[in-house]
Amino acid sequence: MQITSLSILVLVTILTMSISFSSLQEPAYSQKETNSSLTITNIQNTSLTLGKPIYVEKFKVPLSSGDGTGYSNINNTSDFGTSIYSFKGNGTLEGMKISASGSGIMVPRDDGTSSITGRAIFISSNGSASYSFEDIATTTDNITQRLGSAFFDANATGTLEFLKSSVGVYQSFVDNRDGQGIFAMWNLKGFTEK
Repeated sequence: MQITSLSILVLVTILTMSISFSSLQEPAYSQKETNSSLTITNIQNTSLTLGKPIYVEKFKVPLSSGDGTGYSNINNTSDFGTSIYSFKGNGTLEGMKISASGSGIMVPRDDGTSSITGRAIFISSNGSASYSFEDIATTTDNITQRLGSAFFDANATGTLEFLKSSVGVYQSFVDNRDGQGIFAMWNLKGFTEK
């Protein structure tokens, strides 16, 4: 039997295809059972108790620029219904006086709620901590309630260094009739400690 270069080429092609095909049938990643003591019960038996907030701020939302809606934190609205949301305030964080500022993009949602995604910073007399945030808002009886989460950066400094790479949850209420609001944040750092 004479082997030609065409025969070798066909043989190599068949081998390559069969190796490639067999590797496609095996999963790239697989979950293997381990002898871990963790079970779904660990998750089901976990409960969060937020306790006292670490940060509280009372604020007044600025009056909007004559759009007829009264008080608003919407500064600029696009053709797509999104708005730029910005804020400044002062509050107390673990007994320290803090100034806070930030901005984000507010997007209306199909169910009548809205969401904001943005960035903010806390500044104390000798430290700072920046974070990204996202929340969802609902309005009922002229009160807007926001529930959200804050993800602190790893660059917190000074007296705010304890916020480094931590997660917070927050809630705020604004009375849309007079623009008065309150904001509270809880830190989830250490929630697994017993």
